[in-house]
Amino acid sequence: MRKIRIGTRESRLACIQAQIVAGYIRRNCEGYETELVKIVTAGDKILSKKLDEIGQKGLFVKELDLALKEGATDLSVHSLKDMPMEVPGELPIIGFSRREDARDVLVLPEQRQLLSGEGDTMDVVVLFGDLCILGVVLCHQLELDAILV
Repeated sequence: MRKIRIGTRESRLACIQAQIVAGYIRRNCEGYETELVKIVTAGDKILSKKLDEIGQKGLFVKELDLALKEGATDLSVHSLKDMPMEVPGELPIIGFSRREDARDVLVLPEQRQLLSGEGDTMDVVVLFGDLCILGVVLCHQLELDAILV
């Protein structure tokens, strides 16, 4: 049986995504077994700064790319949001998993809405961990205080 080593970050979400791919391979590729190779990336190590303050590209993929180049892994599983805009030609994106519900959700305390019954906006503060999502929200000009954390 041939083993496929799947590179992944150590985060819970990354491991779940890699396990989904590993499960697909085990179910659909006879004669193959999988192993998750958990790798700590620069993005995982730098916890004292916001990502936009660091200013580097590929903070969550460089170490996984290196593992592929050195033969320590056979493939990597990434969240597309972690990928740099320009993908190196020697490490192409060769597949995508089926996407789940892509909508984000805003959770408010019970009986609280963004708009009152009369259409007046209420005071709402929303914290964002992702600069892209913050940008989308600001483009819609919602009446809320948006804070990047």
